[in-house]
Amino acid sequence: MSWSVRAKRRGSGWIALALMLACSTAALGESAGSATRSVQAGWIDAGADHSCAISRGVASCWGVNTSGQVGVGGTISPSPVAAVRISAGRRAVSIATGKSHSCAVLDDGTAVCWGAGGGGQLGNDDVANAPTPVAVRLPSGRRAASIAAGDDHSCAVLENADASWWGDNYYGALGNG
Repeated sequence: MSWSVRAKRRGSGWIALALMLACSTAALGESAGSATRSVQAGWIDAGADHSCAISRGVASCWGVNTSGQVGVGGTISPSPVAAVRISAGRRAVSIATGKSHSCAVLDDGTAVCWGAGGGGQLGNDDVANAPTPVAVRLPSGRRAASIAAGDDHSCAVLENADASWWGDNYYGALGNG
């Protein structure tokens, strides 16, 4: 695998403008005559044993999928890079990966998570694993602007600059004591 990232400095941080991910085309099911396949991405995040990226609104994940954190259903990824099954007609605008779960903000301000749910980190008031995205229950009338994922918790910055946290509060991870 080869990676290259172009980034531009904005303010005090770096923003990735593009990511080129090259995977073996044979692993992607293409003819062995091709050497690589490139996917351009505008957003990427890496969890403990899996990673996710967004390219043109499509979220794709790869890596370990024991809890459904790759987001394609089941617990075995069908390919090294697989498109996440998000809501029909919606586009992903940001993505975050935790230890064994992933979350995304969609173009309508809703948030979805998938993967391990044992600590409540999927934000849907359930502790079951979800191999495909489930809606996060944000505060009433609020939309997500960005999202982050920790080991067993997640949080979103809302459009009004408030924050919302959910999941395991071990060591005070949710900021509420």
